[in-house]
Amino acid sequence: MVYICIYSKKIIQVTLQKDCNEGDLVWVKKNEIQKYKKTWEGDYIFLDWLVQDKPFFSAKFNYKDNKFIDYEVTFYD
Repeated sequence: MVYICIYSKKIIQVTLQKDCNEGDLVWVKKNEIQKYKKTWEGDYIFLDWLVQDKPFFSAKFNYKDNKFIDYEVTFYD
């Protein structure tokens, strides 16, 4: 099971931290998200929701031995 937090912003006015133990942080335009191939399989599901401007959501993505199994999602208006 993996919990994630995703933030989206219409206007970027923040400088990202250079040193991060999570990897290289970058701002990505919504229509360019799918260009990033180094991500977990389940990420492509919620990344599509961001591109489609789905409402706020809470989701749980289940993995076993690093293999994507399934997910549960609740969309909020």
